[in-house]
Amino acid sequence: MPTKQLSSQISKGRKDTLIDSVIGNVGATIAFRLGRSDAKEMADIFWPDFSMVDVVRLPNFHGYAKIQQNAQVTPPFSFRTRPLKGRGNAKRSERIRKLSSDRYGTDPATIDAQIRMRRKPWKKD
Repeated sequence: MPTKQLSSQISKGRKDTLIDSVIGNVGATIAFRLGRSDAKEMADIFWPDFSMVDVVRLPNFHGYAKIQQNAQVTPPFSFRTRPLKGRGNAKRSERIRKLSSDRYGTDPATIDAQIRMRRKPWKKD
């Protein structure tokens, strides 16, 4: 059974019913350290095992999770991840960035020209 995931910060100004609906349909909730306002929202999910203060004070590479498995929701639990070892492969990273830029990027001069064309109807001489 596929699991739906929510992996974004809770935005200020959002509609309570929307975020409640999304969180209510999420099969896995995972949180790393959050700011106070986001932690306050997420703490209800991890209560009574973890509080808002716990979520705010999480150290690096630590988190809390609550997962639905076989139509059963697990109790919230803590976990620890590991930092990446080494510095990665700089050549590979650069190659990926270049391929992405070549495929999806647009020359800044082209973008500037498009913006100027779109502004023409509103621009006064």
